[in-house]
Parts: sequence; structure tokens; C-alpha cells
Amino acid sequence: MFFRGNSITTLRANRFDYLTELEELDLDSCKIVNIEVGAFDGLKSLKTLKLDKNLMASLPPSVFRNLNLTKLSLRLNDELIELSSNAFNILTSELLDLSYSDKLANIKSDSFTGANIKSMTIIDSDITAVGSKAFSPLGSSLKSLGISRNKRPLVLPDDPFDGLNLDSLRLWQDGLTRLNFLKGLRTKTLYLASNNFDTIDFSPYVLLKDTLTRINLDGCGIDYLTKRSFDNLERVTYLELSSNNLTILDGAVFEDLKNLSQIFLWYNQIHTITDDFGDYLPNLGSLRMRYNSVSRVNGAMFAKMRRLIQLNLSFNKIQYMPKDMKPILDRLVRNNDFEGNPFHCNCEMLWFWEWAMVNSSRFRTMRCATPLHPPKRFDQMREEDFICIPATLCGSPNITLSRGSSGNVSCTSSGDPAPKLTISNNEGRIVAESDFPVNKTTLENEVVFKIETVNPGFVGSYTCNATHPLGDLTMDTCLRVMTPDGTPEPPFRSDDVCVGFWVTSTTSSTTTTTTIAPTTEEETTRSGETTETITMVQTTGREELTTEADDTTITTQRPSTAPTTSECPASNWTEQTTMSNTPGNNLPLQDGVPMGRFTTSIIAGVLSTFVGTLFLVGVLFYLYRRKASKRQRSDVSEMVVTGTGDANDGYYESKSL
Repeated sequence: MFFRGNSITTLRANRFDYLTELEELDLDSCKIVNIEVGAFDGLKSLKTLKLDKNLMASLPPSVFRNLNLTKLSLRLNDELIELSSNAFNILTSELLDLSYSDKLANIKSDSFTGANIKSMTIIDSDITAVGSKAFSPLGSSLKSLGISRNKRPLVLPDDPFDGLNLDSLRLWQDGLTRLNFLKGLRTKTLYLASNNFDTIDFSPYVLLKDTLTRINLDGCGIDYLTKRSFDNLERVTYLELSSNNLTILDGAVFEDLKNLSQIFLWYNQIHTITDDFGDYLPNLGSLRMRYNSVSRVNGAMFAKMRRLIQLNLSFNKIQYMPKDMKPILDRLVRNNDFEGNPFHCNCEMLWFWEWAMVNSSRFRTMRCATPLHPPKRFDQMREEDFICIPATLCGSPNITLSRGSSGNVSCTSSGDPAPKLTISNNEGRIVAESDFPVNKTTLENEVVFKIETVNPGFVGSYTCNATHPLGDLTMDTCLRVMTPDGTPEPPFRSDDVCVGFWVTSTTSSTTTTTTIAPTTEEETTRSGETTETITMVQTTGREELTTEADDTTITTQRPSTAPTTSECPASNWTEQTTMSNTPGNNLPLQDGVPMGRFTTSIIAGVLSTFVGTLFLVGVLFYLYRRKASKRQRSDVSEMVVTGTGDANDGYYESKSL
């Protein structure tokens, strides 16, 4: 029966007594202000009652008594202010809809006393007060409850749902900041999207442990998660955390979610996934992380996810897919998506390109952002386009530091990819390391071993190692320690020093030569006073340094390990370069760095030889002119005078000497 649009301001009692077979009554938009108790008596077969868009300010107690409905609709009653005590007493209904009542502000503790309602929805209201245990009278009958889009932040007491055992609780876009209202609640699904939680902690709400299986926290402003965030929620299989402010994905946070099978993390700010992430989620089947800032992935992150069949990492910042990801990717069966990532397509990415060609539906939309210019889609690439640039390694062969000062040992490298660097001491222990740069377009890397306070214990040989796909490089650096007056410190142990390292210092009257060398070196010393002569002699596999004086002889032998003259930034640095057996890989660095450095060395050598030759010619010419000038002066000024007879004879004979 439809009375929609009429002007019925009051519903009198017993008006429908004779309509015992009526199943639907529509009183929408009838300007009803008052409803008397007993108005619906006699409607024994009624299933749907619509009272939308009327003008009631409140509902009298037991106004819907004895009704057994499928749906009771009280939507868009803009004058409805409160749900009075016992308003729904002796009502049975599968659905109660109180949505879009703009002025509904108060739900009392006994509003639902005596009611039997299975599902309730309240959307776009202005609720300011909810009584303690307001929904508890609905007991086991209520299975679904939604209070959403409240016009102001919804403030709930600690126990409004105490004793309820729900299938679903929906409190989305309500301005909630705490989870205190979960006390005494059991529910299978918890939908809390678009609220304002900085973080979350389910640990106090122990009753959820036995029932909760699905959680939606989409758009809640969550900045971080802790190990207590999902404490004891072992039954949860579905977790929605999209559109939050998460930055780090730590596996330990999900330790209690042992049965989690789906997790959504779209539109966060995640830049780091811990290597043990997958260790805590062995049953995860679907991981979706579109639109984040993840720049690094590896096989360790997902290795223990034996049931993972769907992985979506599209629109992140991944430049490189390591080879240990292949077993993970081979297990995926649907919707694997990696488009929108700025892949750096050097030789390390060739395997992934080949895999994606066969296995990814997004092959045509994935692209190589670097190093090629302009970028190319995967379907435009060819095998020969995936090129690595050989590595170079630069370091100082000798470093001198003053005792008590601070200093460092360092080395640098370049290549594509930029090598991983380590520095180890003469005992083989790594004292400093620098991993592969996260940004694959960075073609240089540096490792620094910082020494806060220099002492003789640091004397020795340090080895820099560069790891590169085309081959590893090593380079040695010898470190010595000097006292403030310029004399070398003795090492604590003889094997702390570099092989063949030597230092010489001389005073005005006494020659003192100090040799810092392994115990296998030969030393002979006699003291005396004279000038000093130093000579370098090349021997088979060794260099021999001899210091000779009238009464002093020192001989030091060391391996001939003089490195190649460098094109490194500093003049005392040396350089090594890897070479590849792979066609197309022995190419110059960008801007012609290796070839340019080689050409520069040749030109510098030629110029040095030319300048040296001119200098030598000038010196020889100067000596020749000087000798000629002396001869001329000698002819004029140096004479021998001879004669006979008296001196007054006036006879002289001169003879040129």
C-alpha cells in the first residue's frame, strides 16, 4: 500500500487493524509529525515499512511493537533528533536503516531494549552521544552494524558494543582516533577505513582473537606499525592498509598474522622492505603494493612465502631486479605487475627482460628508463642493448698519518653498475664496507675507513676490494704513523706493516735510516758520519734500496709492486680496470671516461718527454757557452813574461799560455 507524497501529519492508533494481509506499507514523504503507540497493530503480515522523509522529532516507546519485518526504513528524517528509550521495543526486523537523518544526535543506552534486529545502518548523521552499552541489548541477534560518515568526529564510550558477536562492524569516515570501543566485542570483519589513527594496537582486545578474520584500515593516516599492532590476531586472513603513511615494511610487525593470505598496501610511502619480511608471512598468497616508493627488492624478502602467487609492485621506484628473484617470480600464476618502475637496463637486467617477455602480461607497458636515452619500452629492447660498463678502482698506495690525529683510508670506484666496496686489514677482517648504490644511475661508489685517533696499531696494509658483475678488483694501501717530530712509530707487531715499506730521514751531521719492513727483510747497520747516497736497484721480482755512507750501510729488499701510473683524481692514486669477455661490454664509460683517461695519459707522457728534452738541451747549451767564455778570458789575461839583459834594455817577450 502506497501513501507516498500525502499530507498525513499524525498516524492514529489502530488505523491499520483490518489490513492483516498487508506486506508492504509506504508512507514516504507524508509530513508525519506524530505516530501514536498501536498505530501498526494488526499488520501481522507486514514485511516492509517505509517512513522516509517525514518530520518526526522522536519515536515514542514501543511504537513498532509486535512487528516482524524484513526492512524498516527511517531514512532522511531531518527532524529526528534522538532514539528515545525503548523506541524499538518488541520489534523484530532483519534491517533497520536510519541513514541520512542529519540531526540524529543521541542514541540512548536503552534505545534498543527488547529489540531483535539483525542488521543496522546509520550513515551521514550528526551523532554526538552514544550511551554505555547502547547496542548491547541487541545481543546475539545483531550481526551487522554500520555507523559511517558522521558529520563530526564520533566519540564512542569504551563499551557501546559490549557482548555483541557480529559478522561485520563498519565504522568508516567517522573521525575516530582510538580503538577503545572494541572492548567486549567479537566480530569477523572490522571495517575502519578513513579514520584518524597515528598507529594501532589490537593487543588489549583479546576477544577478537577467536573471531576476527578481515581488517580494513584504508586511509586511516597510520604513520607506523609496532609489534603489538596485530597482537594475537592469528585468524586474520585479509588486511587492507592502503592509502596510509607507512614508510617501512618490517616483517616482525606481522608476526602474529600467521594465516594472512592477502594484504593490500597501495598508495603508501613505503621505501623499505626488510629482508625478513616473508619469514613472518608463510601463508601469504597475494601482496599488492602499487604506488609506493620501494627501490630495492631481493629474493630473501619473499623466499619463505611458499604460497605467494600474486605480486604487484607496479609504480614503485625499482631500478634493478636481482637474479635471486627468479624463483619467486616463477611461482606467480596471475596478475604479476611491475609496470611503472624506472628500470635501469644494464646487463644485470637481461634475465628479467627475458622472463617478462614470456610470463608478464604487462611486458609491453614496462620500460627501461635508463641508461638509454630516450627511454624504451620492454618490447622495443633487444638483447644487445643490455650492457654493463667495466669497473675502475682508485686508491692511494701510501698514506702517512700523525699519531693522535684523525684520518681515514679510502678508495673509490666507477662502472655500471657501480661496484660494491670493502676495506679489510692485513688480518683479513673487513673494517669498512659500502654496498651497491641504491640508485642504479649512480656510477661511482666510495668506501671510507675512519680512524678517530691514530696510533701505531693502525700501521699496516689495507686491501680495498671492488665487486662487479664483470669481475672483482683489489688494491692495497700502506698506512704509516709518524710522531709529531716526523719520526716513524714502530708497529706493535712486525706483521702489522706493509711489505717492503720504508722511511728515510737525515740530519745535518748524522745519517739515520729507519726501515719498517717484515722480519724476512735483510738489514745491516753501521753508524758513522758522512754524506748519504740512495740508489734503487731493480731485481728479479724485488726492488733493492741501498743507503751507503763511509761507515753506514742499510739494505732493504721488498717486492716490486709498483702500481700502474693512475688516471685517478689524485696524482698519487692508482687505477685498475676490469675487462669483459662479453661482446659489447668493453665500452668506454659515459662521456668517454676510460678512453679519455688513456688518451690524456699518452698526451701527458709525450708533453713531459718533450719538455724534458728541451730542458736538457738548454742546460747543455748553457754549459757549452760558459766554457767557451772562460777560454776567451784566459787567452787575454793569463800570460808568462820572459827576457835577457838589463831590465832597462826595453826588450820583453810574452808567451801565451
